[in-house]
Amino acid sequence: MNSQKLLTLILLLLFVAVTYGQNDILRKLEGEWTGEGRVNGRSSKIVMKWERVLGGKHFRLTFENAMEGGINFEGIAFYTESKDGNITGRWFDSFGSVHPVTASADEKSLTANWGTPETEQGRTVYRLTGKDSLEVVDSVRGKEGWREFGRSTFKRQEDLIGRVRAFTEAYNSNDLKTMLSLAHDKIGWFQINEGKTSTVTSGKAELEEALGSYFADPRSERSAIEAPGISGRFVTLTERVSWKDKDDNNKTQSSVVVYEFENGLIRNVWYFPVIP
Repeated sequence: MNSQKLLTLILLLLFVAVTYGQNDILRKLEGEWTGEGRVNGRSSKIVMKWERVLGGKHFRLTFENAMEGGINFEGIAFYTESKDGNITGRWFDSFGSVHPVTASADEKSLTANWGTPETEQGRTVYRLTGKDSLEVVDSVRGKEGWREFGRSTFKRQEDLIGRVRAFTEAYNSNDLKTMLSLAHDKIGWFQINEGKTSTVTSGKAELEEALGSYFADPRSERSAIEAPGISGRFVTLTERVSWKDKDDNNKTQSSVVVYEFENGLIRNVWYFPVIP
């Protein structure tokens, strides 16, 4: 390759890196966030979630703000990043507003300009202040220029549901190493039946021994998670198990399962009776 072609290739790679690297903020924002601040002069507690949807082609933002005085505000937005690096979207909220959005990004912030001159124009800046901390500033455009009406700080929440999914996927793959890496050293595994709780295993060593023996034999069952929900350090879900019986018939059953986390690791698991 001659020097001119090499220079052209380098410039092309740099252009691609800049184009797609500048919008990496969307990926950095992925996850659940909880925050506090003041919006329109009212103290606010906010829950916000950024996630990839529709085959990873778009990002969805969901937003819930419980404001002082019993005012609850909800919003949802969809963002799309084009191949040339432009970000566009649309915002919908519980006050009945629908706004087009155009956004710009750098390494640590996303600036979303929303609305139109004919309706209302606003600007929301999402600025990372650390890997798991975020500041959000809302402004609206008036006759005298831009006026800030909201400022909140957020902390990223641990993806506990994602860890339960990873634990279940490892179980389906007989991946004992991954399962144990997600488990607390003092993990307890319990079965609840007729109001009584029995201990299946206590501690990581017992869990390793039980699963090691279980995985050693051929098996057909697979587990799937349905309707997961989170409340503090607890994840509640329905687990559906499918398998083939000795006559090769497909069988399935479901149970409610509760996972408790401690320091990001699965500390306790409770299995409730099979759902009729």
